[in-house]
Amino acid sequence: MTEQQLDFRFKDLLVRQRDKEKQESILAIALLGFVVMVLLYFTITSPFTLIFGSITLVFGLIGYGIVMNRKDVFLEDGRYWYKLITETPERILWIQPVVTKHTVGFVLTLYKERSFIIYTDGKSRLNIKCENSEEQTIFFYGLAKFLSEVQYGHTSKISILYNDDKATFLEKIKERGWYTPVSSFLEESNSDQ
Repeated sequence: MTEQQLDFRFKDLLVRQRDKEKQESILAIALLGFVVMVLLYFTITSPFTLIFGSITLVFGLIGYGIVMNRKDVFLEDGRYWYKLITETPERILWIQPVVTKHTVGFVLTLYKERSFIIYTDGKSRLNIKCENSEEQTIFFYGLAKFLSEVQYGHTSKISILYNDDKATFLEKIKERGWYTPVSSFLEESNSDQ
C-alpha cells in the first residue's frame, strides 16, 4: 500500500470513528430525552407531582451535563481531527490505550475490545476503537507518521497531571521520567515481532 493510500485510510478511520461516536451520543441523548418526556407526563398527570417532578429535574440535569461535557462530539468531525493531527500535532498531548474486557459473571472473558483515547491541549478528545488488526495497523501508521512524540500509555499519575495542567503536562512527565513517546512504544512493538 502506498503512503497516499495509508494516509487516506487513516483519515477514513478517524472520520468513521467520530461519526460512530456522534451517532451513539445522539442515541443516548434521544433516549434520555424520551425518559424526561415520560417523567414529565407523569409529573403532570400524577398525584405524586413533587416526586416525579424531582426525578424529571434530575434526569434533565444529567442530560444537560452530558451534552455540555461532550459537545465536542457534535462540533468536531473526523475531518477536523485529521487536520488537527496532520497540521498541528503539537496540540495532541496524550494517547491512552484502553482494553475493555466483556465478561460473564466477572469470571469468563467473552472478548476484549482495544481502543485508544486521543487527548488534546483543550477539552477535546477522540475515542478510536480498532475493530480488527488492519484498523490497528492503519492507526499505528498514523501515530508513527504524525504523532511520534506524543505521550503514549496510562497510569493514574499521568492522568492526574493531565487533568491538573494541560499547558505543562509534557514538561512535568518528562521531569518525572514518565515520558513514553509513541515512537518508543512502536520500536518496542516492532522488536517483539
